[in-house]
Amino acid sequence: MSWHRESSALLRVDRAALWAAIRDVGGWPQWCGGLSDARPSSDGAAVDLVPSGLVGAVHRRTAPAALVLRDESGRIVVEQPQPGGCTRVTLSIEADDGRDDEVWRLRQVVEVEGPLVLLAQRGLALPLARGFPDDVMRLNALLAAQGGARPAPDPA
Repeated sequence: MSWHRESSALLRVDRAALWAAIRDVGGWPQWCGGLSDARPSSDGAAVDLVPSGLVGAVHRRTAPAALVLRDESGRIVVEQPQPGGCTRVTLSIEADDGRDDEVWRLRQVVEVEGPLVLLAQRGLALPLARGFPDDVMRLNALLAAQGGARPAPDPA
């Protein structure tokens, strides 16, 4: 069994600032409402992701660390193992064709594979997928506070 959701949003931000926020998995709970905590390993190759809510308490005690795969071109994959499968979250930064070079598309793909699809979907995958619009707003506000977001151009 498998489950898949894909979302994207356009952001007028400095690409380097956006990439810094995305690649810092330990900082995701600052802008991702589906997570209450994220603790990367010392080498950054793994992270203990803790979903928000009651599921998070169980997850913290029972789930192994998620694997973190970074591609310096602007793509990060976090894969949470589960018996017989995994939950995979991919975030990528893409140029938005037809727009100026200050507008970037943030794409989120959330996938669940294996016999525990329904459990993983409800516990982690669905909150991440459904929360993406609000997460993007929080991320943009965080980047603006850090000076990485750019105002929209004045209409001509």
